[in-house]
Amino acid sequence: METAIRNQLYTLDDYLSWDSDERYELMDGVAYLQAAPSIEHQSIVAEITRQLSNILKGGKCVAIPAPLDVVIDSDETTVVQPDISVICDMKKVIDGKYYGAPTIVFEVVSPSSSSRDYIKKLIKYRDCGVGEYWIVDYLSKSVTVYSFSNNELKLFEDGEIVNSEAVQGLYVNFAEVFAEFPWLSGDK
Repeated sequence: METAIRNQLYTLDDYLSWDSDERYELMDGVAYLQAAPSIEHQSIVAEITRQLSNILKGGKCVAIPAPLDVVIDSDETTVVQPDISVICDMKKVIDGKYYGAPTIVFEVVSPSSSSRDYIKKLIKYRDCGVGEYWIVDYLSKSVTVYSFSNNELKLFEDGEIVNSEAVQGLYVNFAEVFAEFPWLSGDK
């Protein structure tokens, strides 16, 4: 479960001083202690990252899974760790952190993070200039894609190949993503 720590507002400097054994995100200065992701969550992240990396290999963009600190506001009060960031501007990588808006952000919804993924992060990613925001819900086997440049929202169901509008030629085959892990359907 994620826990908001509300006794004060924090910045990147505070964030960098915290215990590295814990995983945090900052949203407008509020610190959130992240729960350890489940095996289902991590399996989905791994498969999507594999597909993206195979397509992007040798190009100007890369797919980086969490943990990667992404500082998305100029006052340094928001530091997120998207499940997967597709970044196409390597000049924004400074001291192992990414400063700015990734081209595409993927978040795999967990029960403890769904309201932040669907509301707070959606608004933050839109406002900071992310090109596309993909929310993957492995429980319902659905994918919601927000294309901020086109102001479009699309919902995809299990089994679909979803193409990116932000990076030409990039896609994810969600039939493969969900089929890789039979326990997602209750089969053990």
